[in-house]
Amino acid sequence: MHPKRITRRALGMGTAVALVASGVTLIAAAPASAALPTTVRAAAYLGADELAETSLPATLDDGSTSHGVAWAFDAASFAVPYETVQIRGTAAGQTVTASVEVLPPAENPLVYFVDAGHGGDSQTRWYSTIQTASGPYDAAATLAAETLRNAVPDQRYDAATTDWGWTSDPAATASAGNNHKISVAGGDPATGADLAALGKDELGVRTNGTKISHRLSLDAGTYTLSSGFWEFYAGSQARTRGIVPTIGYTLDGTAVSTPLETATLSTAAGAAPSRLVSTDAFTIPAGATDVTLDYVRSSGEAPVLSWFAVASGDAEAAIDDAIAAVPDYVDVTVDAADIAADNVNGLTFKGFGVLSANSTSAVLMDYKAQHPQSYAQLLDVLFGGEHPIMNHVKIEMGNDRNNSTGSDAATKRTADEPANVLRNPGFQLAADARKLNPDLAVSILRWNAPAWADTNDEIYGWYKETILAAYREYGYMIGYVNPGVNEHTADLAWTKDYANRVRTDAEGFASETERSLYNAIEIVISDEVGTGTFGDEMVADASLRDAVSVAGFHYNTDDDAAGSFKKLAQQYDVEVWNSEAQATFSNTSYRQNNTMTDPQTVGTGIGGTGGPLEMANTIVKGFVNSNRTHFIYQPAIGSFYEGGQYSFKELVSARDPWSGWMHFDGGLAVLQHFSSFAETGWESEQNDAGIWRAVPSASSAGATGTNPVNGRNGSANYMTLAAPDASAFSTVVVNDSEYAKTYRITPEGFDLSATDALSVWETRAAGDGEAFDANYKRHVGDVTAGAAGAYTVTVQPYSIVTVTSLDVTGDDGWTTPLPVEGERTVLDADPQAGVLWQDDFDYTDRTVPVVAEGGGYTGETEDFVASRGGETGAIPLYTWDRNGTFEAYRDGDEWVLRQQLDRAETGVGGAWNGGDPITAVGDRRWTNYRATVDVELGSTASDDYAAIGARSSGGGTSHNIGGTAYALRLAGTGTWTFLRMGATVASGTLAGFDAAVTHELSITAAGETISGSIDGTEVFSWTDPNAFLSGWVDLASGFHHTSFDDLVIERVDGYLPYYTEYLDGLEMHDLADPAVVKLAYDGAWSHVNGGGMFEYQRSSSRNTAAGAGVSYTFTGSGLDVIGQNDGSAVVDVYVDGVRIAANQKTQATGQFQKVFSLRGLEWGTHTVRLAVVAGTLNVDAVGVAETGATGVADAGEVADAAAAGAAIERSDAFTDETWAMLQAAVAAGARAAADPAAFRLDAEGARQLVARIDGASHPLASRIVSLAQPVLATFVGEAPALPETLAATLDDGSTVDVEIAWADATYDTAWKTVVVTGTHGSVTTSARVEVVPRGVIAFGDVNKTATSALGYDSPAYGAIRGLVGALQNDVPDQALTGDRTWGHFARNAAGASSVSYKGVVAGPFDKTTTTGLYTANQVGARVGYQFTLPAGRYTLTAGSRSWWPEYARTADVVITADGESRTVDTITLDAGTPGRVLSYDVELAAEGPVSIALVAKNAQSPMLSWAAVTAGAYRVGFDLAGGSGALPGTQAGLFWGDAVEVPTGEPTRVGYAFEGWNTAADGSGVDLEAGATVADLAKGDRSATAVTLHAQWRQVVPAWTLTAIYLSGQQVLHDGRLYTAQWWTQGQAPGASPYGPWAEVGVTVSCTEGDLPKWTASAIYTGGEKVVHEGRIYTAQWWTRNQIPTDQPWGPWALAGSCRS
Repeated sequence: MHPKRITRRALGMGTAVALVASGVTLIAAAPASAALPTTVRAAAYLGADELAETSLPATLDDGSTSHGVAWAFDAASFAVPYETVQIRGTAAGQTVTASVEVLPPAENPLVYFVDAGHGGDSQTRWYSTIQTASGPYDAAATLAAETLRNAVPDQRYDAATTDWGWTSDPAATASAGNNHKISVAGGDPATGADLAALGKDELGVRTNGTKISHRLSLDAGTYTLSSGFWEFYAGSQARTRGIVPTIGYTLDGTAVSTPLETATLSTAAGAAPSRLVSTDAFTIPAGATDVTLDYVRSSGEAPVLSWFAVASGDAEAAIDDAIAAVPDYVDVTVDAADIAADNVNGLTFKGFGVLSANSTSAVLMDYKAQHPQSYAQLLDVLFGGEHPIMNHVKIEMGNDRNNSTGSDAATKRTADEPANVLRNPGFQLAADARKLNPDLAVSILRWNAPAWADTNDEIYGWYKETILAAYREYGYMIGYVNPGVNEHTADLAWTKDYANRVRTDAEGFASETERSLYNAIEIVISDEVGTGTFGDEMVADASLRDAVSVAGFHYNTDDDAAGSFKKLAQQYDVEVWNSEAQATFSNTSYRQNNTMTDPQTVGTGIGGTGGPLEMANTIVKGFVNSNRTHFIYQPAIGSFYEGGQYSFKELVSARDPWSGWMHFDGGLAVLQHFSSFAETGWESEQNDAGIWRAVPSASSAGATGTNPVNGRNGSANYMTLAAPDASAFSTVVVNDSEYAKTYRITPEGFDLSATDALSVWETRAAGDGEAFDANYKRHVGDVTAGAAGAYTVTVQPYSIVTVTSLDVTGDDGWTTPLPVEGERTVLDADPQAGVLWQDDFDYTDRTVPVVAEGGGYTGETEDFVASRGGETGAIPLYTWDRNGTFEAYRDGDEWVLRQQLDRAETGVGGAWNGGDPITAVGDRRWTNYRATVDVELGSTASDDYAAIGARSSGGGTSHNIGGTAYALRLAGTGTWTFLRMGATVASGTLAGFDAAVTHELSITAAGETISGSIDGTEVFSWTDPNAFLSGWVDLASGFHHTSFDDLVIERVDGYLPYYTEYLDGLEMHDLADPAVVKLAYDGAWSHVNGGGMFEYQRSSSRNTAAGAGVSYTFTGSGLDVIGQNDGSAVVDVYVDGVRIAANQKTQATGQFQKVFSLRGLEWGTHTVRLAVVAGTLNVDAVGVAETGATGVADAGEVADAAAAGAAIERSDAFTDETWAMLQAAVAAGARAAADPAAFRLDAEGARQLVARIDGASHPLASRIVSLAQPVLATFVGEAPALPETLAATLDDGSTVDVEIAWADATYDTAWKTVVVTGTHGSVTTSARVEVVPRGVIAFGDVNKTATSALGYDSPAYGAIRGLVGALQNDVPDQALTGDRTWGHFARNAAGASSVSYKGVVAGPFDKTTTTGLYTANQVGARVGYQFTLPAGRYTLTAGSRSWWPEYARTADVVITADGESRTVDTITLDAGTPGRVLSYDVELAAEGPVSIALVAKNAQSPMLSWAAVTAGAYRVGFDLAGGSGALPGTQAGLFWGDAVEVPTGEPTRVGYAFEGWNTAADGSGVDLEAGATVADLAKGDRSATAVTLHAQWRQVVPAWTLTAIYLSGQQVLHDGRLYTAQWWTQGQAPGASPYGPWAEVGVTVSCTEGDLPKWTASAIYTGGEKVVHEGRIYTAQWWTRNQIPTDQPWGPWALAGSCRS
């Protein structure tokens, strides 16, 4: 048979229970002369229902009188063989408990019952020779004494004196071989341990060898062996033991061995010890002797054994059937005698706490100011009522630096600054919470300290001043302090010193009361992550226990190996906290929509990974394993923007203070299952507060792991809380599994009559069609006790149940449902003005309400600025600091937002996540907007900068500007940079920049186009092909007192301003009752909870097969799917049941990024369905466009597209459906173009309408499986001839040529591979263009040939050879071996050939990254390439790329020519610079080999991808930049060191003076001066093989202005043209009329006849003047104006010839 894992079993409700007694009627006896025994041991046969089938005593003697006993049991009481069952009886009015061992049926009497470990062992320990009493053996013997062959529980076998017992190998040692070692939990028993008190499972034996052995004396016959195993080494390591019970004997001189079925004892890491009972029948034949029983290791670790029993006959089936027939149960005894009423600290249940830390309360006080009712509700839910959920506010003191989610303001930024607690919201939260819960505890600790506080004395001063500031400001004294650093090992000496200082400090107090309260502060250590390292020291050191009141550690449930924390709690009455615990991951309201299987049933309800039941199991296991009685959640309140580090792990979400929206998570209901059914908090010194105790003996945890704690194994997890006077109790049962669990709870010693009921309250997921919280905090019934005194309760899968003797129906805090979140409105401050938000940071006209005692508000107000920090730095509205601290600051008469950490003034302290200061403001749902802010920099330092960012939405790098989607940065040097996720897209330097004045920064996000301006002048505009489409605004700076002012965030005309809804991917219903469908999924999807912190709500929804769809009904014009995706998904789009687009590609995206966008629907109510036809789509969130644009987009391109689409004639390529799609797209475009206002056309919608028409115009697009991807080459600065058509493979396998539209690209960098996107409708492809300089004569592409691992010749080589016609190397590559004159080589440091090729990297071919060459990791090892060339000048170029950039590699670049080697450069490749293009000139005096080599300077091989040779690589061209005259000719074929010739002639430009040539159009580059070389102009960048010199112009004529007075002859510039005043004029614009006061001066044109002006309409010409018009020269015959020159004979002009330059 199979071994059985025995669990306890429950009586079904309504089972008949017999009261069995001796004699007839029992009459109450007279008082006894001595106490009756309260416990007895007995045995019962399996299924016994009569006293005669048990050894239960019929009477009990008190020393003078025998009293009859009435025992309460029935057949179900003894249903599981070898269980130990507790049975209650009454005698003389007293309760008696019998511990009954259940034996096999009477027809199978016991022959052996051996309780292993009770008869010594093979060691020489104190217990090795003693005989230990065994209660289970004694109990069994009361019924089986006549048949048992073992007269003692266990013994050593001695052939001379015994016929049974354990044996061991004489050669075994104490640590090796088949020894026999007594075991308890954890290994060897402690000295003096009471082994007899242990149960039959918990005491046993183990071996270091392969078997545990016993000798037995058995007659011939059939027997049944039952063996009990228990894992003695449960803990952090998973353990498995395969054990084979083996019967051996000698028969006719031959040894016979019979293995029985293997028993596998498995215990998961972190789980409670596993128990296993295996049962097998076996036969001893006649004549057999020397019977042995071995437990042999078959797999895993060495065997263990707790007990075994041998019964006569074959009882295997009876035992198996008995186990199968009885339902599972968990037996819980709640004994009032176990309530530690005298333990006032260690076991009192303090309940739960809130941690305010690292910016998690960033916008909480904004609720108080902007939506006080929401704030009051939060206070009431968490801290109000008779049984508050939260009893503690813990505050991590900030240092203005990031400490994970963000930064909190330091209370003291310098040693001299008075402590200011007003600017840290945690202190104000605690003050407000105490008005509802006066017993609330408040504690502090720190992560990092301000820069000035770097000694213990300074830390003490910082703490003390802060504590007193809180007391003087808010009236409460901090109760607990951790003097150390959060999540660091405790400094025990400093801990004692700090405690002594606090207790004895008598200086600086305002009153005796203040001093005495301060002296009473208690100390906490050490807030470490994982089990505390100080437990053993605290147990051993009484002075440390005197100094420390609380032992706290984070994110772990377990005790240390010595059980120190249980000892501290139970023996030394010390508080043990889970001082930072995990709350819920994701939103419990939608969690029930998950489809996770763990292990088999689909859906985990409110349970599963990261859920509230996991949180509850952490409470249970934390108490059971380490006696934790207080749990503090980080963050309990998430009041920062979604997307920050540690997002979506809170109990209350309060992220939108502008709306008042809050989410109260179902996890709060789970916590109320503890807090509402007990008196929680801190016991008084007099021990009269009635705080309930947690009861270790009535609590158990079988869940695995320490954080997270996984209860999906279906094990028992429960915790009991009881009143210290035993007047009431509550048992909380957590079932985070798919299995229903039945509990039988037996109270003992409580004043409960037989008819008293226990109430059962439950929280679990809603049923189909129910409101999400329909089953939260629900009274599911009352249960009464069976005759045995047990209350039987079945706990549903994925639920939490509290079974209580309390009546809580009158407790409003429990019976009132949690608030349901309301509408989550978007921040849109002034829709009429188009302003989403604006702030001048002057809050002097604002006030905030004052919280009243007991909750609500007093009706009074206090000053906004003063309440949030004051004029030197107040918490601004709606900002979330992720690094640094940004505060409203009074600067003279002005208010600004100032970054408060200054490197020189305050110093910069440490941080969890490094990075410069950055703060957020706004709404993650904002999409298209312009953000403008004034900035004032403090210096011209390069690290003194200000930045403004757009569409920021959090993510892994959001603690600095590298995590901002788009940002414009302006440094004190005048240099500006445009960044996308930290990468530079564009940059420049402002001319004449003055860092001392205010500058305006502006960034605009409009669809995929991002633009920025400084002081009103646009400095960049860029289109992102993979755009982020939504997010808030960021402001950032260096560590300087940078100021920001007049922030304005406004809509962009023609664009949608925001998503009205931002749906989680699991938001399949709303929160109404009844629930209304939201996202509707069809087909195969996986809906998962418990994801990463940068997944929205830590959930995801992914299709698992093609054809799956997701639908949503809304009123608006489109929606976006958001989330991290690999870009594999292809979708069909259906609107209102009609497919409008087919085979739409999605994008590969990062966190919170748009993966697919649907816009351009005609405004109205639509149902959109996205059907995944291929690949995988992750729906993390859905943004819905339900708010129209301000203004209307230009419909011109839509009209053109509609017209073009309408003109298409149907061809065979169209099917009926694709033709209908085209007609529908054209019709929609036509409607939008005809009346864009009625259509409510926005710019993104217009673009998509055009794209849909274009896509529908290409009917084959939806059938294209693949498109060719050409590889071409071109010269620097020249566009390649991209093919007009490409071969397309269709879904039926055929091919057809289709037209391709190619995107624009630039080709100005030599040796760059430019990837150009081509489209045919909705289908895209790419062309890879190799950009090379003119003069290429050789190109070797290392390891990229058909005979290499690549398997085909290098496409780059083929393209370059095709461009230039021929190359010196006639194949892409070869190794330089033998007599070869060219090729690659690699040598180790000793000079021996050592060639290694990089394995082919997957993905599109790339000459630099696909493969290449490396060698030994030795200093002096080299790789290189050699060519043999004629004498002459050349440029050698090579591509070097590290495939392992995490290892920095440095190499010398060595050029060898004419037999001589020279080092020309040294390079380093690392993570920051993984690749380089290297280029150097060489002159070869005679024909011969020339090589470029990389020689390692550290023990990392250099690397080589390709090499090339160019004869004259560089070109210099000229740009007149609006000027006139002869354009200087291009100077080609130059080498790096060649001088560039300065043109002799100077161009002209009307109104300007020529100032020379510069490599930058704005003059910021390099001037062309005599002797300047190519190297000078390229600024050392050898990849810049083409340099353009731009004419520089200085304006010498003033610009025309409206108010100026001009006299005849004065000249002005207007719209780039030069005008001369003909007479007095004012206010008349030049060019407005050809007859006005202004005459345009024609541009000078160079002709062979000389320089002549171009004719202009407004100029006045007199007879004889010559002009140039349309390439001809004309002479004026008389005065003329505004008469076009022609050769008509009667006009004012005479043709004089052609203008030839």
